[in-house]
Amino acid sequence: MGGSGASSTQVGGSGASSTQVGGSGTGGSGTTTGGAAAVPQGPWIPGNLSDPAAAAVLPLRMLTRTQYDNTIALVFGDEYGIPIPNLKAAAVLPGETLDVSGFLSVGEISEVHVLRYMDAAKAVTDALAPSLPKLLGCDLTTVADDSACVRAFVANFGELLYRRPLETTEIDEHLAFYQYEKTSLGQAPAAAATQLIRTMLQSPYFLYRWEQGWKVAERQGEVVRLNPYQVAARLSFFLWGSGPDRQLIELAKSGAFTTDAQLAAQTRAMLQSPRAEHALESFHEQWLALTELDAMVKDEQRFPNWNGELRTAMHQEIQAFTRDVILNNDGTVAALLGASYSFINQGLAGVYGVPGIQGNALQRAELDPTQRAGLLTMPGLLASASDPSVANPFKRGKLILQKVLCQKLEPPPMVPALPTPDPAVPKPEREVLEAMTAQVPCSVCHSVINPIGFGLSNFDAIGQFQTKDGAGFPIDASGALPSGATFKTPSELAAALSTHSDVRTCITKQWFRFGFGRAEEPADHFSLDAAYGSFDASGYNIRELLVAFVTTPSFLRRVVEPGEIVQ
Repeated sequence: MGGSGASSTQVGGSGASSTQVGGSGTGGSGTTTGGAAAVPQGPWIPGNLSDPAAAAVLPLRMLTRTQYDNTIALVFGDEYGIPIPNLKAAAVLPGETLDVSGFLSVGEISEVHVLRYMDAAKAVTDALAPSLPKLLGCDLTTVADDSACVRAFVANFGELLYRRPLETTEIDEHLAFYQYEKTSLGQAPAAAATQLIRTMLQSPYFLYRWEQGWKVAERQGEVVRLNPYQVAARLSFFLWGSGPDRQLIELAKSGAFTTDAQLAAQTRAMLQSPRAEHALESFHEQWLALTELDAMVKDEQRFPNWNGELRTAMHQEIQAFTRDVILNNDGTVAALLGASYSFINQGLAGVYGVPGIQGNALQRAELDPTQRAGLLTMPGLLASASDPSVANPFKRGKLILQKVLCQKLEPPPMVPALPTPDPAVPKPEREVLEAMTAQVPCSVCHSVINPIGFGLSNFDAIGQFQTKDGAGFPIDASGALPSGATFKTPSELAAALSTHSDVRTCITKQWFRFGFGRAEEPADHFSLDAAYGSFDASGYNIRELLVAFVTTPSFLRRVVEPGEIVQ
């Protein structure tokens, strides 16, 4: 089922150089991406392309499992009022892998994928069966003209599912499919309509992200600007983790995504929607590898309070905290890495040592600021970067270097187990570990890993605060960042990271990679600098970073693929 699209609405001005990141739209400094005002720059990628007309290739992507389920919930639950609670149809799909961006990607499609997409579509339509008349807008067993009903449904439902209006020829093709199922195959009208919906759920127009195809808004050489429907889809997947709702599609029809001010205003409105929680949770799930926590095993003798309920609570705490900081409060990097509160239940209160918390529901609690400071001192991250019996400063240092500072580490040739303490000759654990990694080749990486990892030594293997190590010696949590900044406690480490330029640059990169579905390229240098300029002007507010991204050339433009016929 094909078609070239229905709209030639122009989006934007005559050139990329008029794009403005900041001004009235981003709450920033009025910095323009095409003007003479200087913006802070970051070490993004090799090269120094500062051409505002530059664009990169936009890869063809399939919906991830999370995006699939979120879109199903939005289309059927929110738009058609047919909730399918806890369906999780995408659970049958093959696993996803981390691509070069560090975030999940579907990868190469195999025959197994095709079969599983069929299974997922069947699961959805089976769940919808009792509500088919409500979905179609008529009862096919009693309606006088079932063709008219199906035609109207295809136009309405297809626009939402495919994220753009369908052309008349496409609607005709879908109707012909329904008629074939009913007449040639002898299906009852309801069964034929069900098969039509099942087929639409397997259409490339639903399963693939088509921002790089269909009609474009304008073209300059080999660079094209996305049309309004493609912009709406990029916005919704970036900010909501799902396809667009009806309102976004109607805004695309009306030409509401013409200016940067319109895009910025729409982004802020979308971030106020409960749907924004979906993308935010997905980002932190992947960035911090939270799924590893769900299968984490700990020594039951040393940690009798460790169980599945506690693991789940740790996972939920991180998501609740990041949602609150970014969506409900000032949204700053400083708060994300330095706030002295969190959301805990009775089980987590035992880990934190906070009295008076009862029940399984998460509730806000103030924490000891001398012990806890934001994301990196949360038990979930500390437990996932530990061994079953003991804390592992190497894993914790690696976590911060790779995820928070965006530094690459080469895999070691061999990773020995942490040494077993000799009770006859007790030594501080830090002294033993430093001696173990002091020689080449270990020292090449550990000279950077150790000074950071030991900064979290005050936490045991499930994140409980401690002042003495396993050998009974006072813990030395002092260390230094690669920049030379020093600290003596976990809270000081968090403070040093929260004001570190490399951390702010890394968070910019991580959100770019997540939202754009690829690693940064030289052609993105201008867009990254522009977004970072607004990020800086806002006091490093992550919401404002997301607002800035959607007005950049890298978000709104792409390079024409070799051999592509641009419409």
